Amino acid sequence: MIRAEAWSDCQQFRIEFDATLWAEQASDKALIDLGQCGCRGDYPADDVVMFMADHDEKAASLFEFIQVVQYQPYNGDTNGFECAVDEDDLRKWLQEHKPHLVEQVFSGLYYE
Repeated sequence: MIRAEAWSDCQQFRIEFDATLWAEQASDKALIDLGQCGCRGDYPADDVVMFMADHDEKAASLFEFIQVVQYQPYNGDTNGFECAVDEDDLRKWLQEHKPHLVEQVFSGLYYE
């Protein structure tokens, strides 16, 4: 299991989900990009929850919430989302399923 979480920018909606299905279909480049952004807070991490929205009801519900609450209630900014994938879980999964990628995924600029 690769634990992940995502939340709306307004912090009023938060989910936890299993990102293993995403990892199973992800290209090597997508996995490396995810690791190099620290597994959170950038487009490669966003891609994880966006993919999972087609396969996981909780992930889909995040985007339903954002469509309903399009603006953050306290400052009026557009309501977006963030996603974070558990780095330890991803590393364990890679060691078992794609060991040739472990060093590339976790030795990017983010970690230097």
